[in-house]
Amino acid sequence: MRAFKQLAVLTIFLLASFSGKAQAISLDNLVNGGSISVHGNQFTDWLIFTSSSLTPNLEEIEVLPLDDDPLNPGLQFLFGNQVQFTATGDLQSQFFDFGFTVSTVSGEPMIQDNSLSLTGHRFSEDPEGEEFLNVFEDVWDAGFDNILGEKQVTADKLFPENNVFFDMAEFSPQSTINVDIFTDLNTLAAGDFVSLDSLEMRFSQVPEPSTLVLLGSGFGLLCLWGQRRRVK
Repeated sequence: MRAFKQLAVLTIFLLASFSGKAQAISLDNLVNGGSISVHGNQFTDWLIFTSSSLTPNLEEIEVLPLDDDPLNPGLQFLFGNQVQFTATGDLQSQFFDFGFTVSTVSGEPMIQDNSLSLTGHRFSEDPEGEEFLNVFEDVWDAGFDNILGEKQVTADKLFPENNVFFDMAEFSPQSTINVDIFTDLNTLAAGDFVSLDSLEMRFSQVPEPSTLVLLGSGFGLLCLWGQRRRVK
């Protein structure tokens, strides 16, 4: 019985070990040749497309690996106070666009589906302020020949019924994909304030056989342990 309990504890530990201590890296580091690895995926070839008159400090924008789920790894973007502005006139907009490549370390087609979540934003405290923001994400195949998915998340202060904080795209397993992000911040009157604070992206994985065996064994052991406890 003691050996069985030890095996169950070991299984729980192995399942929990899928999630390591994630270290954030600045977007400036990534654009200058850095990369991030999360559960067999490599995030490389970072670049900034354009930022209009918005000039964020890339050193203050953090990218955090999301390694809490081995079958749904991803990235969280913490923009701090860098992707925001206060309008000095009517009908103003700002944008900040960037992109990167995701590829499997093994070279196998394991990347399947992708989600985009708007996890943090702010508007001015004026209840009559008219601010809104959109984030668009395009996913392309390895050669930029075919678009695999398009997503959009929206926050609208004046018309909250237009809010969409989560979107996803489904596509067949790929070994390499290219991701383009387009952020669009808008105000309709001078003095309006709008800020994009954080985004989250997930890239679903085709489970490897070894992962399925480990998860299945762990679940079976936990069920058996629970059944023995009830009988006892």
